[in-house]
Amino acid sequence: MTSLTEDPSQDSSLSFSALNTPTVPAPVEPHDGGVLSTAPATDVPPFPPTPREEVLSNRDILALIFKTFLPPISDPPDKATRGFLHGLALLSRSFSGAALDCMWKDLDSLLPLVRLLEPLVFVEDDVYYPSGSISGLNDTFRKYASRVRSLHILQGTSTVQPNRVDRSVYLFLTQFLGRKPLLPGLSTLRFETVDDPSFSWQSLPVLFPCTSLSNVVLKGSVIQSPLSRRVTLPLLVTRSQGLKSFTINDQAYTGTDAYKIFFTSGVLQLQDLRSLNCTLRSSIWGPRQIVPPYFLRDLGMKLRHLEQLTLNLVLPLGSPRKSKIGRGPILFPNLRRLSLSHQSDTHFMQCENISSLLHSIVFLTLTVRQSWISSLPGIIDGLAQCSHLRHLTLEESGTVAMTADNLHLILVRLNLDELHIQVSKFSQPKRPAMEGQGGAKSDPSETASESAARCLRRILTATSTQTGDPKVLRSLTLPQTWEKADAGVTLLAEVAMKAPYLECLGMSLDSSLTTSKTSDLSAPTGEIRVPSALKYLHICDCRTSAQPFTPMEYRSIAQYLDACFPNLMELNVQHSSNACVIDHWTHVEHLGVMYQEIRRFSSARRH
Repeated sequence: MTSLTEDPSQDSSLSFSALNTPTVPAPVEPHDGGVLSTAPATDVPPFPPTPREEVLSNRDILALIFKTFLPPISDPPDKATRGFLHGLALLSRSFSGAALDCMWKDLDSLLPLVRLLEPLVFVEDDVYYPSGSISGLNDTFRKYASRVRSLHILQGTSTVQPNRVDRSVYLFLTQFLGRKPLLPGLSTLRFETVDDPSFSWQSLPVLFPCTSLSNVVLKGSVIQSPLSRRVTLPLLVTRSQGLKSFTINDQAYTGTDAYKIFFTSGVLQLQDLRSLNCTLRSSIWGPRQIVPPYFLRDLGMKLRHLEQLTLNLVLPLGSPRKSKIGRGPILFPNLRRLSLSHQSDTHFMQCENISSLLHSIVFLTLTVRQSWISSLPGIIDGLAQCSHLRHLTLEESGTVAMTADNLHLILVRLNLDELHIQVSKFSQPKRPAMEGQGGAKSDPSETASESAARCLRRILTATSTQTGDPKVLRSLTLPQTWEKADAGVTLLAEVAMKAPYLECLGMSLDSSLTTSKTSDLSAPTGEIRVPSALKYLHICDCRTSAQPFTPMEYRSIAQYLDACFPNLMELNVQHSSNACVIDHWTHVEHLGVMYQEIRRFSSARRH
């Protein structure tokens, strides 16, 4: 038998015909010595399948279970994982189909399939050649080829030189495939390098046309290769016009010439695209290259079905009179999701055709720079004209600091369902000092940094309209670090009191600030009038390992969280927190679940 750790791609004995041969049941002898026929009786209804039989006969369920053993990202499984899946395939006929589907789903080379052609091909000097007695493709090859869903041609990391495939093998495949694709179930092609010894340009025509292909990624040395520009793009345009998703990542964008090749003659011809991810960066040794002024106009006019767009580049500046949303033609009628990283110190609202790009956006992710913060009021005024905008995420390029004033402005001017501020620093601006004791007025020249509690109150207050009715904001993520590091656990009661409609909250705090006064944790919860709807709480705890949790804190914090958020379903501590702190919070979460169940049980008994 084949070793369980051996790569099945090198062993043709693990084929469908061998693994899925039906077993004929032997006759069953009853106690009286007669023979009981195994043929089903026509007048006896068949027994319904047991739950075990239903699961083992459901290939989709088994594949879903086996996928938990695969890498978290869609990459080909490593040798150990392949060996594990190979063992499952040999273990049971019920497991074989699903295990082989998982093992062959992602390939990083066509070599495993070429090996299945033996003895139709042979190896000479580490090169595969076709033999002289070729009559066609065997069933084993076709069945394994139909399992492949994604092909990743990546930069190899192995020090072992792989075998190469002579171009005559692909000519042989073309002859017997006719107009059918080599991989009929292929959905994703990720092409990043032309330096892989196992790759051959002659393999590309064998892959197309492929009606199932929906996602293509081009990046790395493929972008700069003249052969890629003459072979890969024309094949995609002429034989895969049904593509739904396309990613191009050029880290050495050369300007107009590259634009004509990859966009005018390439991407813009794929008019059925639903998603486009475009990264164009200039070489660090050359001048900064900007896309042409007609870039957004071309995208909007040619790719009318786009629903999702990711841009990481430098957009050209436009006329100020065209910057208002709603002016000019509507170029992206179906675009709903936009992720924009404008690589310039001049903010994106001043760019050409930006109004047409933002008109129908519902989900917007912006990469902001510190140089943009002073212009934030103008940016927000422009976004306020986007009547469909409901989800806004701000990420940072470099280190960006935002204040409560910035967040207050965003929440007041925009009618959002979700706001996520994913920047490093939460600056606490200086304010006039508070009144002294006895009502004495403070010196106007004296200022002090605004406390975390006051900042949070202003932000939460901004989530309500002037009449006091709650806005539709359901999810809020605050910056990662408070400037004064004075945000304690007690701030969570402010959220429960002033934003009871929030369902998801992410914020930074320091749980050690309440170490000496854990009894005070129950005091603010008595002021909560409306039960909080919060279900998901994401915390970044700045507490250090030098300040461990005490047994009393576990209990006090767990009861405090249950009092603040009675509907809490998930407490997540971000990995940026100290590792030992994450373990402590896990214990707090377990206690919180216990207190939640006790409270619900007591409430049910009373009613």
